[in-house]
Amino acid sequence: MRLIGLDIIDHFKKKYPQSRKSMDVWISIARGTDFAHYEELKKAFNSVDYVAPNTIFDISGNKFRLIAHVDYGFKTVLIKKAMIHSEYERWNKK
Repeated sequence: MRLIGLDIIDHFKKKYPQSRKSMDVWISIARGTDFAHYEELKKAFNSVDYVAPNTIFDISGNKFRLIAHVDYGFKTVLIKKAMIHSEYERWNKK
């Protein structure tokens, strides 16, 4: 997949250094596979959810969340937000 918005993850890793390894693993898996549909994505990331129009990745045992838009046709992942769990809880209530 082509990842758009990696600067969001880079900024997040600087702010939360404990996320670096988990985010790098996520990037490696996402880049290394061209998912054809959500079911394939779910096999690679078993803790992913789709809540239209967002795909929500739980990373590092639910410590971090990544909000993205996945376009299976164009093989792209548009990264919208990276958050710690408590930030996600506040964001999710909106």
